[in-house]
Amino acid sequence: MKGLFSFKRVTLLLLVFFMVQALLLPTAAKEVTSLPLPQVSGASSIYLYHYESDQVLLKRSSLKQLAPASTVKIMTGIVALEMLQDRLDEKVTVTEEMLAGAEGFKIHLEPKMTVTVRDLLYGVICAGGNDAAEVLAIVCSGSVEQFVEQMNEKATAIGCTSTHYTNPCGMDEAQMTTTLEDVIRISKEAIRNEPFMAMASCPQYTVATPQKTLTLYNRNALISTFSAAGYQNRYVKGLNAGMTDRGGYCTVAYAEKENNSYLCVVMGAAEQNGKILSYQIVNQLLNFVFDTYSYQTIAEKGTSLCTAPLRYALPESGKETAELTCVLGDDLLGFLPRNIDEDALVYQTFLHHDTLTAPIEKGTVVGGVDVYYEDQYIASAKLIARESVSANSTLLTLGNMKRIILSRVFWISLISAILLSAVYFLFLDRKKLSSKSKK
Repeated sequence: MKGLFSFKRVTLLLLVFFMVQALLLPTAAKEVTSLPLPQVSGASSIYLYHYESDQVLLKRSSLKQLAPASTVKIMTGIVALEMLQDRLDEKVTVTEEMLAGAEGFKIHLEPKMTVTVRDLLYGVICAGGNDAAEVLAIVCSGSVEQFVEQMNEKATAIGCTSTHYTNPCGMDEAQMTTTLEDVIRISKEAIRNEPFMAMASCPQYTVATPQKTLTLYNRNALISTFSAAGYQNRYVKGLNAGMTDRGGYCTVAYAEKENNSYLCVVMGAAEQNGKILSYQIVNQLLNFVFDTYSYQTIAEKGTSLCTAPLRYALPESGKETAELTCVLGDDLLGFLPRNIDEDALVYQTFLHHDTLTAPIEKGTVVGGVDVYYEDQYIASAKLIARESVSANSTLLTLGNMKRIILSRVFWISLISAILLSAVYFLFLDRKKLSSKSKK
């Protein structure tokens, strides 16, 4: 009987576990968008994010698992920079063994060539060279296999739950997979890394060695025309681009214009009529939001939005009750069309308490406001007290007395006192009766 109970308990726990796992899996063909954007297609996964408003403008993916292709080199660069940031000028002599596993696109490193660690990093992050990635992995960890293990550890450390690397280049292998969510997470990690971004946004870099000089061009066609022409975007500051048979064309772009910054990710794109759709989609989305939207001030700090009833304070002349003016605690900013119809802005204010209580100090947070534009949520901000308000001593005393009288503790104490008094007097009466009977 005990064994049967244990079996049922284990079965129940396993059922709960698999249900939770199912809920955590990414949903195919899911799209999130809060603003009208141009129709784009031709890629398995597309993502557009606006940093200043922390707003996802577009997100969709038709595949749960993706071949990471060139985006692998984002992680290669992150891990290598962490390990070698103090060794950038260190010289490395390239060997045949270091180049033995290099396939695909290369920057043409040769055996016996002497380069610096900095050269190798530019060769990976800027130029996308697979030979540079292989050499860099061995310089970092002694072997490609050990370096790949550290890449996987880093991915796990930053919250990637569905990414597994098997090489530092992005060459197709059945066991190497990722998801749109993980690519986004890794890309944001790279964007916070200033040395990485400096290399990723560099149009070209010169490797001067005793043997020969190499000119490296950025493989991202949004930055350089080396790999493809007609896609350049002067607002793009990196991040990565490339393709494989399994992964398709993949482009990760970080862009800045007029104090607005964006992350755009396109994975698994096709090539149609001579056009690389990953670059085309990125440019369509970025150019549209550049021209149409901006992160702007909706209302300034200190703007009065509502009043709140205030107890224990004397009302102003002509008013029946005291009120507190609630104002914006900070500038209210939102991602909106450049020429907004201000009449279409809807402010929904809320207070932490229906009625506030004096005394209250200037600047005290009393509630908040949500702003909507044409039924779309735009921004939120806190509401604060515009001025300090003192409590009227008489009203405060009466209010305290009322609160005490109406409190449950007061009535419990009063009833308890009455009951105890009744018991006491009953006890006295019985004692008196007992004394008389003895007489």
